[in-house]
Parts: sequence; C-alpha cells; structure tokens
Amino acid sequence: MSNSVNEIREKFLSYFESKGHQRQRSSPLIPSQDPTLLFTNAGMVQFKDYFTGKETAEFSRVTTCQKCVRAGGKHNDLESVGFTKRHHTFFEMLGNFSFGDYFKKEAIEFAWEFLTEVLKLPKDRLWASVFEEDDEAFELWQKTVGLPKDRVVRMGLEDNFWAMGETGPCGPCSEIYFDRGPDFGKPGESIFDGGERYLEVWNLVFMQYESFSDGSRKPLPKPSVDTGMGLERLASILQDCASNYEIDSMNSILSGFERSLAVSRQDSAATETALRVLTDHIRSVSFLISDGVQPSNEGRGYVLRRILRRAVRYGRSLGQTKPFFHHGVKALVKEMGDAYPELKQNRSAIEKIIFHEEEKFFETLDSGLKLLEEHTQNLPKSGVLSGELAFQLYDTYGFPLDLTESILREKSLSLDQEAFDRALERQRERSRASWKGAAQEQNAQLYQALAQRGLQTKFTGYQSLEEDAQVLSLIQDGKELESLNSEGLVQLVIDRSPFYAESGGQVGDRGLLRSASALFEVEDCLKPAENYAVLVGRLREGVLRRGDAVKATVDRETRMRTRIHHTMTHVLHAGLHRILGDHVKQAGSLVCADYLRFDFSHFKALSKEELLQLEEFCNQRIRENPKLEIREEKIEDALASGAKAFFEDKYSSVVRVLRIGDFSIELCGGTHAESLAEAGLFKIVQESSVASGVRRIVAVTGQAALDHIQAEEKLLEDLAEKLKAPKKELLLRVEKLLKERAELQKKLQQRSHEGQSKDWKSLMHEIQSRSVILDILEVDSAKELREFADDYLNRMKEGLVVLGFKKDGKASVIVNVSKSLASQFEMKKFVDRLGKLLDGKGGGRPDFAQVGGQNTDALTKENLLQQIEEHLKALPPG
Repeated sequence: MSNSVNEIREKFLSYFESKGHQRQRSSPLIPSQDPTLLFTNAGMVQFKDYFTGKETAEFSRVTTCQKCVRAGGKHNDLESVGFTKRHHTFFEMLGNFSFGDYFKKEAIEFAWEFLTEVLKLPKDRLWASVFEEDDEAFELWQKTVGLPKDRVVRMGLEDNFWAMGETGPCGPCSEIYFDRGPDFGKPGESIFDGGERYLEVWNLVFMQYESFSDGSRKPLPKPSVDTGMGLERLASILQDCASNYEIDSMNSILSGFERSLAVSRQDSAATETALRVLTDHIRSVSFLISDGVQPSNEGRGYVLRRILRRAVRYGRSLGQTKPFFHHGVKALVKEMGDAYPELKQNRSAIEKIIFHEEEKFFETLDSGLKLLEEHTQNLPKSGVLSGELAFQLYDTYGFPLDLTESILREKSLSLDQEAFDRALERQRERSRASWKGAAQEQNAQLYQALAQRGLQTKFTGYQSLEEDAQVLSLIQDGKELESLNSEGLVQLVIDRSPFYAESGGQVGDRGLLRSASALFEVEDCLKPAENYAVLVGRLREGVLRRGDAVKATVDRETRMRTRIHHTMTHVLHAGLHRILGDHVKQAGSLVCADYLRFDFSHFKALSKEELLQLEEFCNQRIRENPKLEIREEKIEDALASGAKAFFEDKYSSVVRVLRIGDFSIELCGGTHAESLAEAGLFKIVQESSVASGVRRIVAVTGQAALDHIQAEEKLLEDLAEKLKAPKKELLLRVEKLLKERAELQKKLQQRSHEGQSKDWKSLMHEIQSRSVILDILEVDSAKELREFADDYLNRMKEGLVVLGFKKDGKASVIVNVSKSLASQFEMKKFVDRLGKLLDGKGGGRPDFAQVGGQNTDALTKENLLQQIEEHLKALPPG
C-alpha cells in the first residue's frame, strides 16, 4: 500500500472519523482571538478555549491536520532550518482530540491501532514513555496493547508533563517512539538522547488537572485528550527516508528548485543546505501569505519578511541575482493544493507578493554589501568591526551573522561579538514585549467562569431587531452583581439577543433594554466567548436585576446603515479583483454606520482611472440589483463551491454564505442588506497606504454617501460665494487666481534679485590671483540660489562663485566655476572640504556642485572664505 504524504494524511483523518471524530479543517496560521501567539504552532491552538472551559465544543471528538509555523517568539526553529534533517518553519500536525469524552485508555488504543494495523508499523519497534507518576498510563501500555514493560519508560516533569501555562489545564503525556534500527545507532541507547535511532512519533497529552498560582493541582471534572503527530516525520519513517526533505511532498519541491536553479544537492553540503532552506521556506512563506500575513517591519509581517529574505540569501549563494523564489509556489500548489484549497485560490497573490519582496531585497542586499565595504575599507589589518553595525546588517539588510563573519575573515578582520549579542538581545526583548499579548482584560477570568457555568446567548438578530429576553448576568468592575442601580459602564448577558456582537470587521449593535423598572442603553455588543455575547452600556433609569425580563431593541437606523456598508464591502472586494487582479487579498476591514474601510494587498497607489473604474463597478452592480442570497452550508461544501474565507475569522462546521449575483461568494456571519438597491450610491472618499504592500480604501454608501455628497455640495456653494462666481466657473476662477499669484511672486522675486545683484561687485574677493564672489543669502530654495550663482558668474565673466543659505535646519552651498578655471579647480576635493565643514556631503560637475549638511552653525562667510583660501593655495600653479 502506498504511503505518500497525501495518503497518510487522509488515512489518519479517515481512521478517526471511523472512530466517531468530527473532521475539522485546519485553522489559519494567525491564531483567532489570541494575541499571545505569533502563529498557530500546534494542533490544539484552535481548541484552546475548549480546554480552558471558556467555550463549549460543538463536537466532543475532533480530528484535524493542522498547518503550523514555528518561527519567532518562544517556538523558533528558523536558524536551524537547512542544517538538520527535521527542523522546519512550516509543518503539518496530525491530531485527535477528546473534549470530556474518552481518556487515556481509548487514546492509547487508537494510537496503537492506527500505527500497527492501519500503517502496519512493526509492533516490536515501538516504544512509549510516560510521566513518572502516571501509573495508570504505564499499566495501560502493557495490559491494553501488550507493549513489553522494558519498552515503557518513565520520565520526569520536564519531559512528560504538559501545561498550557503557569495556571490552567495541564496533565501527564505519553510519547510514542519508533526504533529505526542499528543502522541509526547502537542497540539499547537512550531513546531520549536526541539521536537518529529512536524517533518520537506521537505525543498523547492527558489533560486531567487544573493548576493554580499557589502550585496546587485539582482534577478536572471532564478530563480531555490532545494528541499531536508530525506528518513529515511520520512520512519519513513510512517512506524509509533519512531526512524529512526526502519524503515525496518535500522532495518534489526541492527537485523543482534544483531544475530551475541548475544546481544539484549532490554538488556540495552548502548547496544541499541552501536547497533545504528554499524547500522549507517556500512552504511557510506561501501559507503565511495565503492566510493574510503581509511582509512588514513588525510583528508577524516582520517574521515573514525574515523567512523570505533568508531564502533569498541562500538563493544568492547559489548564484541567483534576480527574483527566483516565487517560482517555487507552482510546485508547492501541485503538492499541497488539494489538501489546502486556499493555496490554489491565492496562488496569484502569493507569487506576486513574493516577487515584489524579492525585488526589493536584492536591492537592499546590494546596499548592505556596499555599507559593509565602506566600514571595512579603512579598518587596519586585524581590526574589529562594530557589533552595532553587524546587527544593523542583520536586522535591516537581512545579513546572517555568518555571512558578515565570512566577509570579515576574508579581509583578516573580526567582529565585536559582545556588542552584536547585546543589540540582538535588545531586539528580542522588543519582540517579546510586542508579542506577549495584550494585557488580560479585567473581566477575563469572570468571562471564563460564566462560560464554565453554561451561560448561553441565542442570537436572533438575523430575523428580528426586537426580542423578549432575560438578564443572566450583570458585571461591573470585574464583579458579578445581583442588581444594578448606579451609573458607570456595565456589561450584561441576556439569554436571547437581537444585538450583533462585533466580529468579522462589523461593529457591535447599539440599542436599548427595557424592563418593568429600568432603562439600559446598549453602547456596544462584544463576544468574549463562543457561547454568549456581552452587552456593554449604561443604566439610564431605575434598577436592573439579574433574572429580570427585558425587551431588547436594536437601533434600527444604525443597523440599517451598517449592514448596507457591510454588503458593499463584498462588492468592493469583487471589484478590486476584477480591476486590479487576482493577487488582491483582504488584509482587514471595518464596517460601521458611517463608512466602510477595506485593507487589501496591492503594491502601489491606485490611479485616478482605477478609482473611477472601481466606483463605476460598484455603482453598476447597485443599478443592476442582482440576486442577493444568504444561506447556511457545511463549510466543506461552501469552500468547494469557491467561497472565500478570511484569515481573521473563526468558522464552525456550518457557516453562512453570502452570494451576490454571479460575481461574489464569501463566507460571512455579518448582517447584510436584503438587496443591493438599498445602497443607492457608492462613493470612495479615500485611498491610502497602510503598510508595505497593503492599501486602504474608505468609502460610503446609502445615506452616508448622500451625506458626503451634500457636504461637498455645501463646500462648493461656500467657495462660490467667497469667490463671487457660479459653481460651474469655480475651476476657471481658481486657475486665474493661481496664475495671478504666480505672476506676483515672479515680480517680487525679480525685484529681490535685482536688489541683491546690483551690488555684486561689493561681494568680490581677490584670492590667489583669482576673482571670487562669496555670500550667504536669504532665499527659499536651492534653485533660487543657483539662479543667483549663474547671474553672478555671468556678470564677472571669469572666476568662482560660492553662495550659501540655511533653511529648515539644513545648510546648503552652491559652487559655480567659470569654464576657464574648471579644469584646474579640482571640484571634488573642494566639495569634500565643504562636506566636512557642514557635516554632510555633495556632488556635481567640474564647473558646478552643490553641498548640503546638518551643521548650520558652520555656514558663515568667514568659514567659507577660509575653505576657499586653503583650497586655492593647495592647487598646482596654472
């Protein structure tokens, strides 16, 4: 039976489906609602709230194949990739999970049956480890599956006990190892020495305790199971590969790079390392971009950029001098596109973003090499390069430390390693501070307790804007109250709610709650847990008690305006794809009553023509008023039909699908217009840059669009009144005024020039038998200064003009030399003199140059005169 990676993945998922597990798709690499993690790095991440009790699982048994990235933060394998057989930035983790259903016995039985009966691994080559205090697991391995006692090893807290954090769910774990045989090590060597003989295959975590800050642990009422098995490592065993890079899915990508770069892994160890780096990194880079991460200088985008640039550096070591890395996406999509359809859907965007980053980095890399050359050329033999500069090369230009060290060795130079390490640690501290996550909200523990208590809110706001409900909880200042009769911000939970909770970019609803004795104003609606929503607001009248019956009413006008903006966001997205191309990918959104904001991947500002086309596309769709349909579907069916899903959203097994005509189909849980005709009009009010490769459009529709147009009409009317002209003649009137202003400025400038030029002879100096005009002028620009220099030189016929001016904290000097003197003047040396004087630099031709610098105090007539005298004295007689 064949054991390709795709087949192993399917065997695993199918096996656990046959054991009553719900197959769920991999969650995105951006953890949903978890700022404490850079990336999803394990299969259990998407189920974290189920284990903590914050949310109730939809299914008690689940199986997944989770895409994972470990690069940056606590789990960071980046610098090891390429040098070892099994380190990766991207990998797939197979997992089966029980949320209060089965426990140790079934987990061990499932694992054993899958490995030995489905995959046919020899039973006599499997070992297991257990936590040293876990007698139950120790006995289960022997009695349930018959593993000999001498192949079950007890291990300590550090190796075989898992905890989510300092507090919370935790428990012992049991790991399964495969003995690869004597070719990979001596018989009887420890299975935990990190060698190649005994490979860890599967980790079974038994969450049976809750740990507390005082160090104590209590049994959980519903113990759970979390298992994880690396797909690549399992495939290397089944395919009898010495390295993960030899398994079929990775080998095909690596072979593709060999062909496209005209190299072979057999050429040298360095070439094999580079090819491994490219193979691994094209996977992590492509999946991260597909899930919505954009290259940037901070957070997740910074890590993505580092991975991508590391790949390009290794490509450069193989002789590449122009973009090449993006070509690897084709082989990746061929291997993994069926398992992860988002790769196929986003292929164009992935390739274009990688290509754009490669182009920029090749330029940056050249700049870094020049910078290194500048700082090393004047160092003495056996000199030491600044550690701060080495870190700048590492952090800004993407130079690995070993590249800098290699160049230094060639020049018989060394590096200040301690200074580099200090700079690197400061950067890591900044990174840790940035990604340790936002401070926990004041009510986080209380929200979790409410979830564990079983509080639930049924959302009825798709069908109605009013609902009869009961108050389940009142919260103020982190405490749950029995009644509320004071002012201040309050959170409350009701059992049935028409209020939409903020998610998917759409803001929460506003409105009122009325009871027999109270009036409560709802200012926002949030969803801190999957099963209930929190209404945020203030008590306006009376006393509100837990258990009170209330009438919940959503602000109709605000909801109507918001839902129209939300629907038109989908139309805008379709228009961007149509006009700019398939590389466009949503990078964030905000939908409210007053406007919509949409962020998307694109590499340059939209032209006026493109913005007009986009507006026309959206308004044409409004006029056509195509069929708008919302219905619930299984997520697999929706994605198979071509529906787009977005990285920032968390989806259940059944999703809402929005279809607009034949041009837009997307997963969306938000509220929407009943028809596009409700929008009436669509108007773009702003287009701008958010980050490198990310643009933002702000637009208005419906009543907000009418308000915007009326405001602009009012502005035109006010201008017309001020300028005493009809609105249709405003442009001509403004053009006339601008022309008159320019003519007046020109006349004033001419008079100023005449005033300063008519006494030019008083500025003359005779230095070393040469005529020199020297002055510091008050002008508005270097252009104006140059006009004076040309005028003076024309008047004096032969000689040298040196003029300076200061503006905005900068000093500038213009040097103009007559043709007869230019060949002898040695302009470059004079420019260098002035550059040192002004703490700046300059350049130009033999007869003309300009110098700029930061030292405005040094720009005086006396200093300029001294520099001219010294320079002319140093010239050879001519």
